[in-house]
Amino acid sequence: MNKITISIANNFSAYPAGRYPADGKYNGTTFRKEVLIPALTDEARVEVTFDDVAGFGSSFLDEAFGGLIRDEGMTKEFLDSRLFLTTTPLCQHD
Repeated sequence: MNKITISIANNFSAYPAGRYPADGKYNGTTFRKEVLIPALTDEARVEVTFDDVAGFGSSFLDEAFGGLIRDEGMTKEFLDSRLFLTTTPLCQHD
């Protein structure tokens, strides 16, 4: 299975915010429809990295990721096998 890596900061915006397009250009609906869904329909393992983003509102996260099940009809089993969320710790302690 191929792997697609999506950096929210590099492939979308370092300042994602809002749920709907009316909330601004870099909203959760736009991310889901224009970035996530095309990657998930490409028969690949999709890794989304949260590195280098200023922050996330719950509305963006719910719409972008929760909307995959609620609005797009994707199953938990499908997403568990194809979608992987990653981040790198800002600092590591011994």
